[in-house]
Amino acid sequence: MFHKVQPPHMASMYLASKHIDNIVTSPGLLYAFPAISQEEKLPIQMNYTDILSRYNHFQECILIDYWSENLCRDFVLLIDNIWESAEKLRGDLDNHDIFVLRLSMARRIDISNNFSAGMISHTDQMNWGWNEFTKIDIDEVDNNIHFFMRWNNGRYITVVADNLRIERLGANLEIFNYQLAKRIPDNR
Repeated sequence: MFHKVQPPHMASMYLASKHIDNIVTSPGLLYAFPAISQEEKLPIQMNYTDILSRYNHFQECILIDYWSENLCRDFVLLIDNIWESAEKLRGDLDNHDIFVLRLSMARRIDISNNFSAGMISHTDQMNWGWNEFTKIDIDEVDNNIHFFMRWNNGRYITVVADNLRIERLGANLEIFNYQLAKRIPDNR
């Protein structure tokens, strides 16, 4: 059976009925995540440097989406992590391990997609691999966070912001596109 989910409030009601606790919205999309256990949550005392070290700077992970929030003051990135630790890949890469990186009071955002001529003429051949980035680096300069996400082909996202907060949301990403009224399977 399928449900048609249109406006965000209807999607929220649908998700609540499925006992999905973590919801992140971006323009036109609603990402929903089942609750994760206390053991799976990041320790509160970890800062972004510790998190980057623990998850191998998110090397070869997938950028799912990015958007701005709060009157364009914040820049948010959604990442599918592949690392269990700095030395070990997760055992089940078919399940997602979602992290939200929130850069608040973003003073500068620079994005370069670096499309080749072939990519421009054959956009239908681009797939998830396009969003597999090389790694994330972060520097602190003059009390600002300098965030760098890079790809091997010269593509990049850089952000200068006041603060960076990283949240681990958990596994089994479900994506609801309420602008396009996509059909959503009912898992009853």
